[in-house]
Amino acid sequence: MIIDFQHHFVPRELGPGPGAEAKTVYDDHGVPSYSFHGLLYDLDEHVAMMDEAGIDAATLSCAEGMCGPLEKCRIINHAARKAEQDYPGRFIGTAHAHPLGGKEAFAELARCQDELGFHGVVICSEFNMKLDDPALDPFWEECQRRGLYVFVHPALKLDHPEPYDAYDMARSIGREFSMALSVIRLINGG
Repeated sequence: MIIDFQHHFVPRELGPGPGAEAKTVYDDHGVPSYSFHGLLYDLDEHVAMMDEAGIDAATLSCAEGMCGPLEKCRIINHAARKAEQDYPGRFIGTAHAHPLGGKEAFAELARCQDELGFHGVVICSEFNMKLDDPALDPFWEECQRRGLYVFVHPALKLDHPEPYDAYDMARSIGREFSMALSVIRLINGG
């Protein structure tokens, strides 16, 4: 079985709307961080592309909910579960809940696991905090207690994009450096 673990989608409620032109979202430094286009929320098209590529199933993640506000996370989590139901065996939902969201975020993690049947959570590699920061210990402890895997996605918006300010380097290499630094911090930080 081939599973695509890096598969983005956007619930229709959060997308640009049918017929909207593709658009790129830029951060405060003018660095492109995300591109919206109609394919992100057209799951029929996702399945067709998966079939063409020989992909059996895909784990869903959404940039809007990676370390995003709880309201958006709930919309995304609901849409991911609906995708699982509408396309049995093709999509795998992943919880979206901000690791610093406190009791409300932990309640959403519980709902995602207990009610929606998700086995993991997706977060960004950086969000104005390094992943080995002690402030995140309650999040890591909750995930461990629940047996949830954590998918660390490269940050779409780098905390310090200045070194990558030209040639679209923030997307092409800055995200990968962010990912590498996060993994090293998690391993070396214990």
